[in-house]
Amino acid sequence: MGAKTFRWSRLRLVNPESSSLILKNIEQNLIKDLEAIETKIRVLRDLNLNPEISIKRLKRKYTVLSGRFKVTKTKWMSARKLWSFDAEKQLKRTYNLLIGTRRAIIERESSV
Repeated sequence: MGAKTFRWSRLRLVNPESSSLILKNIEQNLIKDLEAIETKIRVLRDLNLNPEISIKRLKRKYTVLSGRFKVTKTKWMSARKLWSFDAEKQLKRTYNLLIGTRRAIIERESSV
């Protein structure tokens, strides 16, 4: 069973007592989404240390991760407006990991 919602702005809580449960579930989903991206960022950082992996391949993987992060960020920024759930701190941490990985790839490229 399920439902499709096209207008997220029209969603409202039916039972105010369940709002803490909803916020807990939202936070768990955020953590799950960001952990998946952060794991892939760490794998990319490890690949960057391997000289056998081409820079072109690293950049391709970085581009995919960057796009995935943008989609996740958009999703959680809309959750901020909808549910008043602030995920900015967690998103900023993941973004900083992503930027650090990008810098490491650029440094490796310039040293070659």
